[in-house]
Amino acid sequence: MSEGGIRAYRMLRDLTGEILSGDSPEALLARLPDIVDELLPVDACSVLMLDRRSQTLQPLLTAAGGRHTVGLPLQLAGGRMEEAIRGGRPLIVGRNALVDDGAPLPLPEAESVLTAMLIPLPVRHGMTGILWLGRLHGSSFTAEEQELAQTIAALVALAIQQHHVERHLRALAQRDPLTGLLTRDALQDSLARLLRAGTPCALLLLHLDGFKRFNAAHGQQAGDSLLREAGRLLCEEVRAGDESFRYGGEELAVVLPNADGAKVRTAAERLRRRFAALRIAPDPAPVTVSIGVAVAPGDARDEETLIARAGAALAHARHTGLDRVALAADLAGR
Repeated sequence: MSEGGIRAYRMLRDLTGEILSGDSPEALLARLPDIVDELLPVDACSVLMLDRRSQTLQPLLTAAGGRHTVGLPLQLAGGRMEEAIRGGRPLIVGRNALVDDGAPLPLPEAESVLTAMLIPLPVRHGMTGILWLGRLHGSSFTAEEQELAQTIAALVALAIQQHHVERHLRALAQRDPLTGLLTRDALQDSLARLLRAGTPCALLLLHLDGFKRFNAAHGQQAGDSLLREAGRLLCEEVRAGDESFRYGGEELAVVLPNADGAKVRTAAERLRRRFAALRIAPDPAPVTVSIGVAVAPGDARDEETLIARAGAALAHARHTGLDRVALAADLAGR
């Protein structure tokens, strides 16, 4: 093996180990252009992932010199791109044509001075894409370079797969296993993200009235059923873009981005009425909730203060009769 081959082997071996043991697949993907530049003399490098809804290849990563800043249609080269992705076979482009059969390649990027490899990524879980490598005014890719490029594509796919698995695990860790709602930590993260971005939002804190009595009278299984039904109801009632959380014990929470005071009051009252219509066997009594509401930036500009203001409004609702909504803004003048 040549000295260059040994260097490439060691780099790919080390990269594989980093992908499998590292905690940041995103960082490895960000390093891809440097890795490609070290192993293959190319002028452009892009990773594009298939968006099945639009049937386009959308850029995930475009290196300096990369040409893909917008999506590419899947039906490139008379459908040859789709065939290549489905069959896991690379397309080699040279002088504005497919190298294997000379068919024209109708791509703006496929200029007469361009030589390119478009290599499908073997990514699982319904995802797929391509690694796009190009040379301007360069020679054709040798068979050895094509093999090396396919190895790089496999490692890119491995990094993407690892990233997908880690995101899935993080999402599971942020879900309450009983209700399916997001956790208290996820609530803090969501509020911090919205407030940093300057997005107006409302926080609703809900307390299941009489939950401890219900649990003591009917047992933990019935109490768990009540919590599961409460979680299901919240998921059904909130708008797309809203988020629901189990704040702790019998307390739940909802975050409504871009909601003003009037809309928030209406949404909170609708939730209160929906809970009042809920019945959990063996208790025929209605399930009621007390709700405290705070709105940013009017009531608070950071997540801790917003939660505290919503908590104070919730305490007021509970101490003045239960089954009611209280807004922090209404309490400010008291």
